[in-house]
Amino acid sequence: MKNPILLFLFLLSCVTGHAQVPWLYVDGNRIKDSSGNNVTLRGVSILAPEHNNECTTCASKPISEMLEWQADAGRGWQSRVVRLQVTCAKVSDPAQSFADIIDPYVQQAIAKGLYIIVDLHFVSNYGSGGIPQVFVMNFWKYVAPKYANTPNVLFEIYNEPINPDVWTTWKSYIQPVIDTIRTVAPRNIILVGGPQWSTRVNSAAANPMTGGNLVYVYHIYPNQGAATTANLNTRFGTAAQTIPVMVTEFGWNDNSDYSDGVTRGTTTGWGTPFRTYLDAHPEIGWTGYIFDNFWKPQYFDWNWNLMSGENQGQFMQQWFAGKKNDGQPEAVQLSAYPVSPTAINLTWPADSTGVLKRATISGGPYTVIDSLTATNYSDTGLTANTTYYYAINDGPEIAATTDPNGYAPDVPMYLTSIAGNAAIELNWWKNAVGATSYNVYRSTAAMGPYTLMATGITGTTYTDASVTNDVTYYYRISSVSTVESAQGHAVADVPSANMVIVDNVAAVATGSWTNSTSSPGYYGSNYMVDGNTGATGGRQMQFTPALPVAGTYDVYMRWASGTNRASNTPVDINYDGGSSSYRINQQIENGVWKYLGTYNFAAGTTGNVVIRNDSANGYVIADAVKFVLRPAALSASMLKKTNVQAFTIYPNPATNTIRFSGVDVSGKIITIHDLSGVRKMYVVGRQQTLDISALQPGMYFVTISGEKILTGTFIKN
Repeated sequence: MKNPILLFLFLLSCVTGHAQVPWLYVDGNRIKDSSGNNVTLRGVSILAPEHNNECTTCASKPISEMLEWQADAGRGWQSRVVRLQVTCAKVSDPAQSFADIIDPYVQQAIAKGLYIIVDLHFVSNYGSGGIPQVFVMNFWKYVAPKYANTPNVLFEIYNEPINPDVWTTWKSYIQPVIDTIRTVAPRNIILVGGPQWSTRVNSAAANPMTGGNLVYVYHIYPNQGAATTANLNTRFGTAAQTIPVMVTEFGWNDNSDYSDGVTRGTTTGWGTPFRTYLDAHPEIGWTGYIFDNFWKPQYFDWNWNLMSGENQGQFMQQWFAGKKNDGQPEAVQLSAYPVSPTAINLTWPADSTGVLKRATISGGPYTVIDSLTATNYSDTGLTANTTYYYAINDGPEIAATTDPNGYAPDVPMYLTSIAGNAAIELNWWKNAVGATSYNVYRSTAAMGPYTLMATGITGTTYTDASVTNDVTYYYRISSVSTVESAQGHAVADVPSANMVIVDNVAAVATGSWTNSTSSPGYYGSNYMVDGNTGATGGRQMQFTPALPVAGTYDVYMRWASGTNRASNTPVDINYDGGSSSYRINQQIENGVWKYLGTYNFAAGTTGNVVIRNDSANGYVIADAVKFVLRPAALSASMLKKTNVQAFTIYPNPATNTIRFSGVDVSGKIITIHDLSGVRKMYVVGRQQTLDISALQPGMYFVTISGEKILTGTFIKN
């Protein structure tokens, strides 16, 4: 048996360099690290991943390459915080956004020892006539708890609300979002913008939000006037003396190809005095806009040459270099983070003395590389994919391995599926930047494990013909170049020999509907839009299948989601012996077949699904409906039968609770089964409301035992 003390000492002698970065918190008007030191965050915004394949004049780079460049001292950059813009322009489902355009880059930033701002990048009115509060709420309910234990991540909860330009109205809209985040992520700093493109920090100073670790956001460009002390004080500087303020967008360019009426300015006339002001006010952190060659005002021209002169690129690079040792969070121990194939960034506590040493073999021999004049050092000129060992004086050794050559391509986006007879077709939207091919992974369980089943796919479609009918399959796609990307979000589908899909082109319209292809995720050639006329109502699309046999069918509906969609789209299912109505949230679940329930249908065309717009609170989408004949193995007692259902379960779909109407459940046995017939709940009814929060998402059958047995169904979100 090994001596446990010697083994422990050996493990201490060479540990990973990836120590956690310090937590940040707000004290008065300052951001501080966990040791109580004042911190001035300085970094850049990078392009929103959703838009990285849109520029027709640019030489596009993968987002992973931009993120690496901005922290690579070997390329002359010293940014330590990166702002990731999440636009939700085409997909508003938080789960898809998280998998495809958020978490891969958050994880990359964490591995590089960076702080990262997840910016919900809306530039829009809010509330009535703008972004509904429920969408912002649902986004952060999903994303915030994922990073509740990650000190690297800050949340910018709404980039640029525009109108109403009333602070109290904005406060009533965003305060519940802040409160919701705080219940699931109590420590992460929250960056709070305001009306008129986040220019209302004076209102925040007079009437701040409630809660801790809040920092208020200001955005400024040359269109707001000269960068004089008087002007900047009036706009945000005076407020920053009493509340914490961070300027998360500013920038300029003189070249008209890389600026517009808002951002046109010069380094001499605007950039230099703006830097002078911010350097004199270290209480104000900032992220420059934008480390990119596409969105204005860019640091780089279309061919990735750093712009200079009266344009901002070179000036910003020099600004970072000049402040690389100023206001940085203090590490609690020696830490090393690989930031590129040729550079490793190191940090250490401020009270460290002596020298920093490096070796290529554990235990040495060492070479002295720094005399600890600051609290950080960028070790450049290294070899790719090579492990280096570091120590201060004769202290514990840490190890870090430089990145391999190459960059992960962007993650494939908007993966959708179309099931058929013994086949499932996968499609994803456009080519991922940097990808030379794609890999397909498959599982028969939502949480995996996923098995690599196809490689070297050069198009954006793939058909899996090795599937078994009536089995659920889950798929994820990755992009490949010299490096493989993360796997994108999962889609699920069930092949069947007994399936009928009714597309919108075969549906019968009542009232005026318009076809569209503006958002990805739709089935067939297009989808239909009602024109956002829910207040008037009266428009509907009826999807009628020609079913080959009578039987029990699973019913699914599909749509292209968006933030302007209705969250309460009325959907009626008319089946053999009755009908059921639902309210569907079309702001989420883009391009997936949403399960609506299991129903008995007669053969032929007597049944249908109707999508209506009556009282809908946004645009209603009518795309496609799918009917799949269920296998006979499911017990008939578990199927929905309207001849014994004399009560209502609501809300349906439900989230945490259901309520019974039309029956008194007191003293009655309530049994809940899943679709496989497995009993999930067995309780004696005591009140009309039942807590279902412990159930997993899906459809459930309810049986209430009394003088006669009543059955019903509900869907758990």
